[in-house]
Amino acid sequence: MRKRRIADPTGRETFPATVDPKPVAEVICCIDPRFQAAFQGFIKKTLKLRDEDVVILTIAGGPAPLAHPDDMRSRCRYIIRQTMFSCDHFPIKRVILIGHQDCGYYSVIPTNGSKSQSREKDDLPVAIKMLDLVVAEGVTIEAYYAFFSDASCTQIAFQKVA
Repeated sequence: MRKRRIADPTGRETFPATVDPKPVAEVICCIDPRFQAAFQGFIKKTLKLRDEDVVILTIAGGPAPLAHPDDMRSRCRYIIRQTMFSCDHFPIKRVILIGHQDCGYYSVIPTNGSKSQSREKDDLPVAIKMLDLVVAEGVTIEAYYAFFSDASCTQIAFQKVA
């Protein structure tokens, strides 16, 4: 027997809600559309997190502002406030930072003399230290670096950092 779909009286299409969500992880990642499918696949397949298990904070540069709080005060503050809110309102046990290769947001971040070709990766341990100052005890912070694994930039791999 087929389930009958109950129509919205206004005629709008409806979608299911997650009833009583209890996310156990927050993921902080970049908005770069080249990486979105890979981020989603990594979260589901490698990290073994279902949609209802995770709060995803997507912001230009991902965790970069956490590593550059003096250069991006308001963005850093936003990420910290959002993470604290998530940890206070949900049973968050993991905060996962994902930085990625060739992040366009790094064009607006001062280099401070750095000649590194992988600033996005180098910044992840610094971002972990910043978040570690504000998240509750018992919450683990993990960081991963996403990078193109082929010359044509069609495949993305992930490396755990720190």
